This record gives sequence, C-alpha cells and structure tokens, in this order.
Amino acid sequence: MRLYNLIVECVEKTMARNKPIEVVYGLVESTNPLKIKVNQKLTLPESFLVVNKSLTDYSVNMQIDGVTKNVKVLNALKKGEQVMMLAFNKGQMYYVAERVSKK
Repeated sequence: MRLYNLIVECVEKTMARNKPIEVVYGLVESTNPLKIKVNQKLTLPESFLVVNKSLTDYSVNMQIDGVTKNVKVLNALKKGEQVMMLAFNKGQMYYVAERVSKK
C-alpha cells in the first residue's frame, strides 16, 4: 500500500506540473480571422484554435414531413461572445468548446 501511495503522489505531482489540459475563458475579438482574447497579454490567432462544429455555420440534412432537405445552421461565433476553451500542448493549441453566458 505504501508503494501505491508513492506512485499516486508522483503521478499527481507530474500532472500538476505538466497541466496536460487547462480550462481557459476568452472573448471573441474578431471573426474573420478568428481571434480570441484570453487576457490583456494574450490574444489567440486562428492558427492556435480548433473550434467545435456547433460554434460554426454548417449544413445538415434534415427530414421534414418525409422530405430530406439540406439546411444551413447559422451558429458561428460573433464578436463580443465569451467562450470556454481547453488548452493543450502547454498552450500551443486551444479547443473552443462552448459559448458561456456573461454573469
């Protein structure tokens, strides 16, 4: 049991030090190109961002009254919206996961 506790402690310290994934919040500064401001010193360019499909404009096939139609969903991020992101690779890549409401 003592060895197990030592291993758990080592893993926890390593994970805390490496921070493999971190939750970060940002504000959409522009949409074309996409830029998200995290704080006063850090604005993320589009090349650092991977955006959840649900936060984009996209097309989907839907069946309405037995007829299949292609429908465009207009849900792209807009300037001024707040987002929640997951930071990977020590802040070299950010997954834009969801909009968050201002409170």
